[in-house]
Amino acid sequence: MTAPMSRSRRVAFGATLTFTMAGPPLIVIALSALGPLVVDDLDLTRAEFGSFAMVAFAVAAAFSAAGGRLVDRVGGRPATMVVCGGACASLLLVAAAPTYGLVLGAVALSGFLLALANPATNLLVSTHVPPGRRGALVGLKQSGVQLSQVVGGALLPGLAVLAGWRVAATVAAGLLAPTLLMSYFFVPGTSVRADAGPARIRRRVPVDVWWMTGYSFLLGCALQATVVYLPLFGHEDLGLSVSAAGLTAAVMGAVGLVARVAWGRLFERVRRPELLLAFLPVVATGAVGVL
Repeated sequence: MTAPMSRSRRVAFGATLTFTMAGPPLIVIALSALGPLVVDDLDLTRAEFGSFAMVAFAVAAAFSAAGGRLVDRVGGRPATMVVCGGACASLLLVAAAPTYGLVLGAVALSGFLLALANPATNLLVSTHVPPGRRGALVGLKQSGVQLSQVVGGALLPGLAVLAGWRVAATVAAGLLAPTLLMSYFFVPGTSVRADAGPARIRRRVPVDVWWMTGYSFLLGCALQATVVYLPLFGHEDLGLSVSAAGLTAAVMGAVGLVARVAWGRLFERVRRPELLLAFLPVVATGAVGVL
């Protein structure tokens, strides 16, 4: 644990971690919110459109373990700088890509960045934040994903209608550019490194971790399928305008933004978190059923 940070430094630190988490998923979220225009411009099938999210999260899953080891070696601040700079570059690649294959390549890069973002920010929290405050900060920084949904759904579709979806993607990249500077100035450079102490002992992954992995996988499949296709469904099947269809993603993100922070606080205080975990799929199933 490092020396305590001042209040202003803690705020800047928390904001940087939140924006770091917001960067990599913004590529997929932007493509989803701009779905009607992207599908028309690139002449995509629904399966090809859905492959963007599939590839991003498949790459993230494949590199998660390696990403965690890489973060241990290089430290939290360098890793967050790579994530922030890479997310900006990925969006610029999407904006410039003339074909489906090149967009898919940029999306794959965002998946690798997703694999780095979580371990990098988690390492920074565990290193620089005392127990008792970590749950709230983890909830806050994880809300960066929902922050991307709010910005992507509320801002980008309207801009795309006026200037084109590629301009909207370029603007999104511009919004991420300051996070690279934030990660340099507001993230301490003293994160724990894997080679800084005694050799780590390799241990078998606990059974509970496998259960949680399966739980997260199934819940994530259902929720991400809804998030990815909802704007396109609203436009093609319900006749919503491009801007109105994008707002469906923004509304989901706004609700999730509040819920992320609230759940982070609640899970640190509740005695039986497994009851909350059992409750979440029931709510998710009901919501998808209504749609």
